[in-house]
Amino acid sequence: MIQSSDTTTSSLQSFSIFRTKVLPVFLPFAGCPHHCLYCQQSTITGAKSTLSVAYCRDQIAEYLSYSSHYTHLAFYGGSFSCIPRRFRGELMALAKSYGFVRIRFSTRPDCITKESLDYMCRYIFDYGVDLVEIGVQSLTHRALVLNERPYDPNGVFESLEKLVVARGILLGLGCSFSLGAGVQIMPGIYGESDTEYYSGLRRLLSVNGDVCGGLVPSDNIISTIRFYPCVVLDGTGLADVYRSGGYEPIHLSRAVRLCVYGYILSLAKGVSVIRMGLPQIGEVLVDAGVDAGVDIIAGFQHSSFGDIVKTVVMCLYINVVGVTRFALLDKGQVLGYRRFNAVSGSELYFGSEEARMSYAVICERLYKSFQGDSFADYIRNFEGSYHRFASEWVEEQQSCTPHYG
Repeated sequence: MIQSSDTTTSSLQSFSIFRTKVLPVFLPFAGCPHHCLYCQQSTITGAKSTLSVAYCRDQIAEYLSYSSHYTHLAFYGGSFSCIPRRFRGELMALAKSYGFVRIRFSTRPDCITKESLDYMCRYIFDYGVDLVEIGVQSLTHRALVLNERPYDPNGVFESLEKLVVARGILLGLGCSFSLGAGVQIMPGIYGESDTEYYSGLRRLLSVNGDVCGGLVPSDNIISTIRFYPCVVLDGTGLADVYRSGGYEPIHLSRAVRLCVYGYILSLAKGVSVIRMGLPQIGEVLVDAGVDAGVDIIAGFQHSSFGDIVKTVVMCLYINVVGVTRFALLDKGQVLGYRRFNAVSGSELYFGSEEARMSYAVICERLYKSFQGDSFADYIRNFEGSYHRFASEWVEEQQSCTPHYG
């Protein structure tokens, strides 16, 4: 049963002193004029491609039946700012009726640049939008064209610039919260080389506190990032390309290598990595009555992919600084393994003069140890060791859902 606005408001306020907890409302393909080559939102989220307030209300009610302790509501799965204004207003009013005063949404870069600045600022101010997640996916022009993304790399920076200007206007209006941007990146996307991925990611994150592509300094406009290594879903255009031999799907060690680089660079730039790897697609699909084994036909996906990446980051740091307490392949001494955790929260214990250290510090030190592509080369040279480690982990965990092309 749906809770009343007063009850929900009280719950939200009492929980606000704790960490951010987001209630997601999925709107697959909402606002999207077409499906991108790799995309199948209904499969990924388990939600229907239905645009109705009632359907969104049902999703909210379901999540609130599990817990009332949410700080934010977020609209995901489509291009929210391209949805007709009337329907967007109805959805925002629905969120406010449940007491949500902080709202987030995901969208495409070109859907931000189309919105007038004055309307955007009023919209953000009135509904308390504190984060706009932008589906960047790639900054390689050829990859964007091949995957039928309707913008070019410059469009990404134009959308970020618009959010920078909007944040300045909101501050001038005495806004009680700061507007930030989240970005989503797809390592291994069709049509992009590893070198292009590395350089594109560096260029994207350079907008934080720096000038990039003619933009004004953004004062860390990008606050969060998600890494979704590309998987091939049945029923997509990418599945056809893959079956014809035109696309080589990402494998375990490459997915780890690309996300290790992205994780270290992001934290070194002050950007929080809030997701690595798709959600547990298998569980979502089973709940939706779909055979998960059929729908992911190539690529690599694992329910603990983020833990694998962070473990390799830790092992890289140990190797670089020469700490000998832990052996790389001693899985009983690393993050995420059930016998013993070397990590508590985000802190790393060495049991030596290093004492404890946050991942942010680890990544900053690793980033400063290398320049440019030399760091990517170092990770590649380390690949044989961590591939053995990660493969054994994947094989031994019962929660494993590996898919190889």
